[in-house]
Amino acid sequence: MDDQVFTPDEPDRYTLRFEPDGGLKLRADCNRGKGRWTLTDPSGLRLEALATTRAMCPPESLHDRFLSDLGYVRSFVMDGGHLFLATLADGAILEFEPVTP
Repeated sequence: MDDQVFTPDEPDRYTLRFEPDGGLKLRADCNRGKGRWTLTDPSGLRLEALATTRAMCPPESLHDRFLSDLGYVRSFVMDGGHLFLATLADGAILEFEPVTP
């Protein structure tokens, strides 16, 4: 981790939805995808088989970085209603806030 912070201009374009059956739905800027999630221990998490559409997002998009980081997620923490996903070797922390209906 080099303490860089990347914040999308439109956070609602970067989302994860964890389905009770282990399915995962995601939005990565101009693309949508799906995969699977599994708990590996009380705070361990793996996101697997991520398949996404391949639309070309604008040059300033965080699409590629977001999808790359998701492939390395190894653990999670819930704090203050936010979900924090940590990648392998603490390479990155991804923060998500809850969606309000």
